[in-house]
Amino acid sequence: MYEKWLAYRALALEEGRQSTLAQIRRAFKKDVIPPLRQMTIHEITRHHLLEAVGRIESAGRCRWPRRFAPSSGSCSDMPM
Repeated sequence: MYEKWLAYRALALEEGRQSTLAQIRRAFKKDVIPPLRQMTIHEITRHHLLEAVGRIESAGRCRWPRRFAPSSGSCSDMPM
């Protein structure tokens, strides 16, 4: 599923070391895929995804997850 989504996003994003596409690849490789690897897509919950976003943000890897945070500042209020 990730590979299909990334291929779709890559159509609109530029290649390059500091590009958003490169940041997405690095973040998924380090913070998203490892803890979810053994789960099926049906087992992954909102909580799992919010934890992954939190790991990306706390590591300061990139800023793109902030676009999805609600204005209230509480990720628990974020629609999924």
